Amino acid sequence: MLKFPLPAACALLAAAGVAVPAHADPPIYPPSYGSSGVYGVGTQTRAGLTAFIPPGRYRADEAPGPFKAPGVWLRCNDLPCTPTYPAHIIATGSASQDSPLVEILPTDTAVYLFNVTLTFVG
Repeated sequence: MLKFPLPAACALLAAAGVAVPAHADPPIYPPSYGSSGVYGVGTQTRAGLTAFIPPGRYRADEAPGPFKAPGVWLRCNDLPCTPTYPAHIIATGSASQDSPLVEILPTDTAVYLFNVTLTFVG
């Protein structure tokens, strides 16, 4: 039977334990939200809302799919957040190449998306 001094055995075990298999990290994609629905801004629970979007700057793109209805987004200061409640709308826009950025503020209550995907840019 071989006997190793304790420090040598520890050194052998430590050397064996540092070998870590090489792997590539998965690519990191910015979060996206859409393509249709109402999102509460932030994380505060609000009646009737099950999806939330953090405040920030987003790029608005038409959602992919077979239907090519024009993409529209609304920022609202109260619920319900829909085109049929214009008093709650504080900003509106479309998914176009002319103005692709949307700034969602922490003071917004909700965001309405129709055929739009918002991608976080900062």
